[in-house]
Amino acid sequence: MCKRYIDRKVGSRWENVPIPNESEVEVLHALAADLAAKYIGKAPYIRRICRRNNYDGTQTYTAYYDNGVRITYITDIY
Repeated sequence: MCKRYIDRKVGSRWENVPIPNESEVEVLHALAADLAAKYIGKAPYIRRICRRNNYDGTQTYTAYYDNGVRITYITDIY
């Protein structure tokens, strides 16, 4: 199970941006690209990436960008 949600900051709230259907491979590739950019490439446009454990055995990764966008990945890999 892999999902991705994109949100944009509008004022003081987050607004959901619709994205087309994606396969699990595309979602995991995007997550790996964000993690590599932040921690290997030291990309300045990614402010932080947070990981949170969920009660159903999945993890939620949230990447915050400097242009007011956040991407939330929900995945079952560690």
